[in-house]
Amino acid sequence: RCRGPARCRFLWDLSDGERIDVSINRFGQPIGREAAKLSSFMGTIARNGYIAPLTYVSWKAVPYAAKEDMWQIVQSRFNIDPKGKSWVIKSLATKWRSFKSLVKAKHEQLRHRDRRVLPHQWPILISHWNSEREKVRTAINKACRAKMKDVHTLGRKSYARLREEEREKRPNGEEPTRDEVYILTHTHKDGKPVNEEAAAKIVCFIYFLKYLVFYQSKFWHEFAFSISKCYSTCLCFIMLCILLKLLCVSLCYAFC
Repeated sequence: RCRGPARCRFLWDLSDGERIDVSINRFGQPIGREAAKLSSFMGTIARNGYIAPLTYVSWKAVPYAAKEDMWQIVQSRFNIDPKGKSWVIKSLATKWRSFKSLVKAKHEQLRHRDRRVLPHQWPILISHWNSEREKVRTAINKACRAKMKDVHTLGRKSYARLREEEREKRPNGEEPTRDEVYILTHTHKDGKPVNEEAAAKIVCFIYFLKYLVFYQSKFWHEFAFSISKCYSTCLCFIMLCILLKLLCVSLCYAFC
């Protein structure tokens, strides 16, 4: 038996004026132990048909006033810097879309309405999903999703929280680079990559940084991550670097 969706009753039952402090990083993303509570609470908002109706075609169609109400609800339970508003709204959008997708996948017929969906909204959703335009859009999305091979092992933890945890572990207090974060989030506990796609990129990181650069720096770490996005480009670049390094070594021997 799997766990059900979070209800966060203790958060909804907080007394007036009582709020939970949530820290954010320089990107406006929540970090720290309370960030998980915030994420779960936003999930309950996104699944509430009175606050976030599923009858809108897309998140863009949701009125600005409704999104503002959601932000106010979040602020009534959490003490979060206004700089985090953009992230909160984007996260609510993701959770709203995910819930709508889940409902559609599990309940294709009118008689199988999900109990979390308001009765008067269900027929509207069925009508929308059965339209030809929506069927075409769904087919396109499925094809795009099938091409995705880059899966991570983070679970419910966000990248922002992982970066903060790793930063706190380091004596110099520096954030991990993007290639370091990629390795952390695309390997299992035993150190094995999640799939061949991730393994190929990790090999590019390690080979490039270990053999092809003369000194380690944050710039080269970020550069290694950038070129690894395209495996074929990465291989070509590595071959070019090998030739350049051999040329440099040859010149050193010739003039020294």
